[in-house]
Amino acid sequence: MGLQDETSQDRQAAEPKQPFCLKMEGRIVTMTTKFFRTNVKGGFFMKKLVSALLLSLMIAASSLSAFAASPAAGTEKTADIRAHASFARILPATAVVYEKTFTVTARGGDVKVGFVTISFPRNFLPASELPRTFKAKVFASNGHGVIEFLPDTTGFLAPVTIKVHAYKGLLYDEVTTRNTWVSYRPESFKVTHFSRYCWQ
Repeated sequence: MGLQDETSQDRQAAEPKQPFCLKMEGRIVTMTTKFFRTNVKGGFFMKKLVSALLLSLMIAASSLSAFAASPAAGTEKTADIRAHASFARILPATAVVYEKTFTVTARGGDVKVGFVTISFPRNFLPASELPRTFKAKVFASNGHGVIEFLPDTTGFLAPVTIKVHAYKGLLYDEVTTRNTWVSYRPESFKVTHFSRYCWQ
């Protein structure tokens, strides 16, 4: 290749279902009352104890049902916070820049740097200047895509084709000095020297 890389539709109208806690509240009270009526006989102290237990159960069940019946505000806030936290974890801590150092021989060939492909024809430079090592870097500048070559090179005997593939994602922007969301359509252009080129 001549390249050496280095690097149901309608629902019936029905009453809303009660939360589980509200359903269970009546059962708990009924079952507890039956149990104590059957097993506890007489005694002023025991009656007071049963009353206190029943009252505690009813208060606890009411509190739980009220919490379950009002999910709107609290749940939405929690969901928002979780969503933002997940997004923050996805964002990379370092700049999204694609770069590669490669060597081109007289046979030419293709080199892919991120979402950009560079196609070298055979003998694009005089034989005395080949093989030649280059560094290509892909990033953004004020939203525009940029590919930069080092070192700057002139005197191409045949044009080199730079093909930008469709890309949607984060890319480091040298103007804003942060990763920014970009969307590029496929594009192709030919160059007769290496320096810095922009698209879209």
